[in-house]
Amino acid sequence: AQATHCRLVSNTLVTSGTAPASRRKRICDGVSLAFACMDGVVGHVVLRHALALGLAALGDVCLDVGARAGALFAWMGEAIVAFVVLNSVVKYHHVWNFLYEFPTQCENPVQSANNTGLQVFIAAPGKMGTRTMSHALNQLGLRSYHSEDFNMMPFWGFMLKEWERRGTSEWRLTMGEAVATLPAAGRELLAHEIAKCRVEALALDGAERLAVPVLALSPDVKVLVMQWRGFDAWKVSSQNFMPIVMMMVFYGYYNCQSLAFLPWAALIRVLDPLFGGRVEQMLRDGAPVTEGAGPLQYLYFDIVAYRRHMMAWYPTPTRPLGTGLIFETEEEYNSWFEEIRQMIPPANRMECDPRKTTFEDLCEFLQISPCPSAGRLPRTQNSFALTRDFPFAASVAACIGLVFHFVNWRLFNAIQLRVSQRVSGTPSEFAGTAVRAKAAKDD
Repeated sequence: AQATHCRLVSNTLVTSGTAPASRRKRICDGVSLAFACMDGVVGHVVLRHALALGLAALGDVCLDVGARAGALFAWMGEAIVAFVVLNSVVKYHHVWNFLYEFPTQCENPVQSANNTGLQVFIAAPGKMGTRTMSHALNQLGLRSYHSEDFNMMPFWGFMLKEWERRGTSEWRLTMGEAVATLPAAGRELLAHEIAKCRVEALALDGAERLAVPVLALSPDVKVLVMQWRGFDAWKVSSQNFMPIVMMMVFYGYYNCQSLAFLPWAALIRVLDPLFGGRVEQMLRDGAPVTEGAGPLQYLYFDIVAYRRHMMAWYPTPTRPLGTGLIFETEEEYNSWFEEIRQMIPPANRMECDPRKTTFEDLCEFLQISPCPSAGRLPRTQNSFALTRDFPFAASVAACIGLVFHFVNWRLFNAIQLRVSQRVSGTPSEFAGTAVRAKAAKDD
C-alpha cells in the first residue's frame, strides 16, 4: 500500500512538472521513511497522506525533513495516546469522586411506605418518543423524569444504600445485577428513594429492566403504553440511532473529563454556594436536570453521568448486564409490553402514539382540568438532547472543559518530559527551549 501510494505521488508530481523523473526514488525513500516514523500515530491516515504529499514536494530535503517531522508526529502521537488513556483510566475508576460528588440526596417527605408515589408511567423502550412524552407531561405540570434524572438521583441513592445493605460495592455488583436479583427489602428501599425525590411521571428509556419492579410499587399509577412501532420498525430505528449514541457517549465521556483528571471538579462544591446553591438544591429537592439546567448543574451532571448513568446501561465488557433490555426477537418485545398491560387495569392505561396523541387526550386521561396546553405534542430531539435544550449551559461547560484539558495537557507534558530527562539523562529532542537551556547550563 505504501509503495502504491508512493508511485502515485511521484508520478503525479512528475506529470505536473513539480519534480523530474530522476528524483522519484528520492521522493519515495523520503515518503517511506516518513511512514515508518509515523507508526506511533495510530489511524491518522489523512495526516500521513498530507505529510507524504508535503515531503514529496520538498524534493532534495525530503529525507531530513521526513525523519524529523515523522519523529515529531510519532512522539506527539504517543504522548497524546498516553494522555487520553490516562484520562480514561482516571474517569473509569472515579479516582477523585470523593472530592467532587455532593453527598446530598433527595429529602422530600415520604407519604407512605412501599409506594413510589408515581402518578404516570411511560411504558416504552428507547426510540419510541419517551423524551417527547416526558417533556409533554412536564408542560402539564407534572414533575417528569427521564432515565437520566432517574439514574442521577433516586436510583443512585437506592444503589448506594443497596450496596451497603448487601455488604458489597459497585465493582462487585453491577446495577443491572442488583435489579435482576432484587429482594423484597430492596424493593421497599427503591420505592422509598423514588418517593423522596417526589417523582410524579417517569420514563425508563434505557432502564427497562426496572419497569416491572417500579410498577409493582406504584398501586395508583396510570400508564401510557407506547407500542406504536412494531418490532421491525423499532429495531431499525434503534440500530440507526446507535452511531449517534456512540458519539453522545464519547462526547459525554471526554467533554468535562478534564475536571476529573485532576480534582478540579471539587471547585463546583466551592463555587455552588456563591451562585445560590443551585446544584445542592437540585439534588435535595430532586428537580429533574432534563427540564432545567444552568451552567453549574449541567457541568455537574456531565461529570457524574458516566458513573451514575452510563455504568447503569453497560457496566463492563466482561459483566455487561445493565438496567436496559435489548429485545432480540419480536416475542421478547411484545411480551415486555404484554406483561405491563397485565399488571395495570384497563381504566388506568392508555395506548399512545406521540405523532397523534394531543395534550387534550392526556388531560382527559389524567383528569387534569383545565388543560394547560393544547394541540399535538411538540416533537423533542433525542440526539444531544441536553446540549440542544440548554445551549448556553452546554457552551459554558464545553469551554470550561477545553480550558482544563489544555491545563492538564501542559502539566502532563511537563511531567513526562521531566521523567524522560531523568531516565535518559538528556532532554527530549522536542523539549521546550527552557528545558534544553537548563540542561545545557547544568552540563
